[in-house]
Amino acid sequence: IQSAIEYTTLKTVTQRTEIWYDPKIYSSDIDMDREFVELYYQMEGDDMVGVGYQSPWVLRFELNHGVMLDKKLHMDTVGYKIQENFSADIQAIWSDDNAENKVIRCRIKIEPGKDHTDEEGKRIEEDVFLKRVENNMLTNIGLRGIKGIKRVYLTESQKTRIYINDVGKIVKENEWMLETDGTNLLEVLNVENVDHRRSYSNNCVEIMEVFGIEATRAALLRELRS
Repeated sequence: IQSAIEYTTLKTVTQRTEIWYDPKIYSSDIDMDREFVELYYQMEGDDMVGVGYQSPWVLRFELNHGVMLDKKLHMDTVGYKIQENFSADIQAIWSDDNAENKVIRCRIKIEPGKDHTDEEGKRIEEDVFLKRVENNMLTNIGLRGIKGIKRVYLTESQKTRIYINDVGKIVKENEWMLETDGTNLLEVLNVENVDHRRSYSNNCVEIMEVFGIEATRAALLRELRS
């Protein structure tokens, strides 16, 4: 549940970014990328469209294996999110989950005879434009979780849960709960396995919007007494 609630962006799972001049579309001058790039295009074959209209500059994301495991993310999930957000501008390929180096390579799609320009209409070199795209991608591509929830912490509650187990024995155990840095109550309530009956926000405006005036009054009293 933690990974389903905590908001994860591309920046969260990226350990390094690089911009390379790598003009070989179907291969690579980067040794650790060459094998998976060649294999990718061999598998795609004639299905590739617009390969000849890609920039020779490559934006390369190297992802953190440990963070990917912790967030329960797969390479396909990250790659498809990039394509979903930048399909008109970016051609992305990536290594698989079993690769030693988890890499995503992005090239800008080029329209023949058309240059990239800034807000003032001045021409921008492709590597400079790619750097701007990189900052946008790292910040704005959400991979998982709920916006507004920066961190999720597992904490032990002071309440004791008493229940009868499958063999008829009475069991006492301390409950565990999730606390968040940031709020988005309405979206959290929609997450599977979240107990909506006992979910709470200390944001009284949010309580008002989700549950109404009586719940807000109760929340204010709770905050004043705590």
